[in-house]
Amino acid sequence: MHKNSIADILAGRRPSVSLGVGGLVACLAVVFAVEAPACNVPVGILGGQAETGDGSTSGGGAIDVEGDGGAGLPGEDANAGAGTSGTVASGVDPAVVVAVDAAVDAAVAVAAQPAGPGESIHFVVYGDTRSNAGTHQKVVDAYAKLNPQLVIHTGDLWNKYSGGTSQWTGIITKNANIGALLQKNLFLVAQGNHESSSEVLGYKPTLVRNNALRYALTMGNAYFVILGMDPSSTAAVSFLQQQLATPEAKAATWRFAISHYPVWSGGDHPNDGYPALEKAMDAGNVTIHFGGHDHNYQRSYQLFRQKPVDMGDALMASTGTVFVVTGGGGAPLYSVQTIANTKTVKSINHFVEVTSDATTVDVKAWTVSGQLLDAFKITR
Repeated sequence: MHKNSIADILAGRRPSVSLGVGGLVACLAVVFAVEAPACNVPVGILGGQAETGDGSTSGGGAIDVEGDGGAGLPGEDANAGAGTSGTVASGVDPAVVVAVDAAVDAAVAVAAQPAGPGESIHFVVYGDTRSNAGTHQKVVDAYAKLNPQLVIHTGDLWNKYSGGTSQWTGIITKNANIGALLQKNLFLVAQGNHESSSEVLGYKPTLVRNNALRYALTMGNAYFVILGMDPSSTAAVSFLQQQLATPEAKAATWRFAISHYPVWSGGDHPNDGYPALEKAMDAGNVTIHFGGHDHNYQRSYQLFRQKPVDMGDALMASTGTVFVVTGGGGAPLYSVQTIANTKTVKSINHFVEVTSDATTVDVKAWTVSGQLLDAFKITR
């Protein structure tokens, strides 16, 4: 078995095999500048084998500091997860165990810090998670490994979950780094047609900004405009125009718009564009629009005035907008076909990863099994 490094912990991956408490606390002390207690007693983290102070291992009797029976994380060591929930190894001070777990939680939270003004930003977009909670969990588990700084959900959240919003919350918070984003108001949503306004606005911690269904924010070098459910409404188009005219939007390197309904789609909810909305996007240099509603993945050509300006994968900025449908978060998949302005379509569970730096937006769509579904770049 391998041992997770401090980099792994900071990347949001909890130790999947046993570590000595002294060794773990000593490592964390380097990060957090705290005094590490001397401890060479064998203790396992998340089950598996316990490691002794001399580096050898002993099986069984380890502590599961999660209190969940030691279930290992997806993609981690298959032997992890055999610990006894809530059991402290003989001779170990429980306070030390609590301190270690708190330190790991703190390390994970550090990794979820937002990008500062003008900095590169790494975020995930996905949506349509209203049913099939098990599939939704697989999607979240997969993107949690990428440790994004922001998650944006394109709507249709939880209406068919037997456990309601509590079950949905459990899925999001299972991975501590994504749970930290939720707590910090860095897990944001566009309202879907399967949840009411009061459900979205009443959820705690909040999933929006300014207690509104349409809102905008700057993070890092990007400006985000969330248009709510229907981006074609007069109110939504007006809101987009107003937000794109602000100094914050004009100062941003990249501009993204998000709504539940897609702008271009060849799925079960077909659509061939919204002229007024796209005119506003053209005028405001919107880089990408993300929508959901159709339970599949779709990517348009780069469009300006509703016509393709580039049909490739290496695109130039400020020449048009790319329209992405990302509705593969767990709800039943829909069939999809290519239409006049779409380049790539696939009916599969997935999420979209976006990294934007000073010169490039790098977009990758991933399946839950880690296969690259689609990729394109936009360069200044």
